[in-house]
Amino acid sequence: IHSFMYDHTINGLPENNEIFHWEKRGICGSQPIELCKTLEEFIEFNGHAGKKDLILKMDVEGAEWDVLESVRTETLASFSQVVLELHDMNNPALYNQICSVLSKLGKTHQCVHVHGNNYRSYQRIGNLVVPDVLEVLYVRKHDHIFESGNHFYPRYLDMPNSTLRNDIVLG
Repeated sequence: IHSFMYDHTINGLPENNEIFHWEKRGICGSQPIELCKTLEEFIEFNGHAGKKDLILKMDVEGAEWDVLESVRTETLASFSQVVLELHDMNNPALYNQICSVLSKLGKTHQCVHVHGNNYRSYQRIGNLVVPDVLEVLYVRKHDHIFESGNHFYPRYLDMPNSTLRNDIVLG
């Protein structure tokens, strides 16, 4: 599967492959940033406009909130899967933006897996554990039939991000 990868903070990939397409660029939201493009611009740049079988994997160290806030819902619907690392989950200044972005994602996608990244801390709010960084997997709603579950997280396949700290138990 051809993979289109972008990172403006590194000088190259650790290994080359004919199906790896990498460029020293980053992703941005509505505010232009040097060496960065919006998600829509990357889709057009890659020749993927109109495709409905895309997979988005994004770990952009906090920029995800601006990126996802500015992306159109129709663009999100192009992705069958969305894998994200969500940063600053406990930042009160981002509360409204986080709620808005998660609501937008929820229109087209269903969260099917979560994992607390234990490199950072977490907050306990009553019985709820909210990691500062949360790894999530969303799948497009219209591709699946969903059932309620009562899984305990982390699951048996999850592993701590840092072996020096206990995994974050979400329950």
